[in-house]
Amino acid sequence: MSVTVQPRAIVAAEADVKGDVTIGSGTVVHPRARIHATSAPIVLGNNCIVEELATIDNEPMTVGDGNVFRVSSLVRAQTTGNCNVFEARCSVASNVHVSNFCVIGAGCVVESADNTLVHLDERSAIYETCEARQAACVPQ
Repeated sequence: MSVTVQPRAIVAAEADVKGDVTIGSGTVVHPRARIHATSAPIVLGNNCIVEELATIDNEPMTVGDGNVFRVSSLVRAQTTGNCNVFEARCSVASNVHVSNFCVIGAGCVVESADNTLVHLDERSAIYETCEARQAACVPQ
């Protein structure tokens, strides 16, 4: 188990990074951010930002390029595409696939009540009530 940091990436000394984690070029991991690969690798793409108290964990997990994980976000999605924003205090469950250019609003929870796989289509914006979230989520 090792942490691999690509050139031009910045990982704060106070960040909590454990397990088999690869951090892409140009990615910034702020102090007190948490990236845990407990039993399988996590690959974090290029030019991502992981802010304070954000948590990324799953087994395994692939995160694309240009994603932003705001303060206190919790992301366990199996896959995350490119250029997504996870706003403060949002939560994305492990049975979710996030495509590209999606926004998960502050405090929103994206999960499946019956534990089926959920796929967020490109350019989905998740805000407001559970009904709005379910309308944007397409079970696979």
